[in-house]
Amino acid sequence: MIPANTPVYFGGLSAKVSLLYDRFAGLTRRHDHEFKLKEEIQTVPLPRKGKAPLVCSPGNIYVVSSGMMTENTLSNVMAEQVLPQEKNAILFVGYADPDSPAGLLKATPEGELVKMRPNGQPVRRKCTVDCFDFSGHATRDSLVNYAVKLNPRQVVLVHGDPDAVEWMHHTLSAKMPDSTIVVPEPGRRYTFEP
Repeated sequence: MIPANTPVYFGGLSAKVSLLYDRFAGLTRRHDHEFKLKEEIQTVPLPRKGKAPLVCSPGNIYVVSSGMMTENTLSNVMAEQVLPQEKNAILFVGYADPDSPAGLLKATPEGELVKMRPNGQPVRRKCTVDCFDFSGHATRDSLVNYAVKLNPRQVVLVHGDPDAVEWMHHTLSAKMPDSTIVVPEPGRRYTFEP
C-alpha cells in the first residue's frame, strides 16, 4: 500500500542496527535468511546532528530510534514537527515509559496539547498515534525462566526501573540460591570469575 518510490529516512541508532541486522543475516535464525533491510528498502540517511536542520517533509517515512522520545533526540525533534499535521502519523513499535515524552504523547488524546520538552511550547496533537508490539523485550517471567535454564554462577542486572530490578533480584535469588545475583552500583568496579 506504500508506493515503492516513497523516501524512507533512517537516523540515529536505528540506521546502525539495520546495518548490523543485514551483516549478520546468515548467522541467526530467521524466517527469511535472504532478506536484507538495505537491499529491500531504499533508504536515505538523515543529516547528522548540527550538520543541517532537520525538517520533516510530507510523503516521507522516517525511521528513528529513541522510542522514549527523550529531549534532544531525533524522535523528539521530529515529533514536534509531525504532531500538528492531521495527515501525519507517529507509530510506536515498542515500550515507552509512561513518564517519558513518548509515554505522555501516547496518553494525549487527539486534539489536546502535549509538551515534548520541559522548556518547550505545548503542541496540539492532530496526527494519528498508534502502537505496534514489535518490542524485543521478553516478559519478566520469560527472563527468569531463561536464567534458571542457563543456571549461571553469576547474573548481573543492568537494565530496568528500580522496582523491576529489585523484583528480578529477589525472584532470581529465590529460584537460584547457588548463583550470585548482582545489582551493580554506578562507578563501582566488579570482578567476576570465569
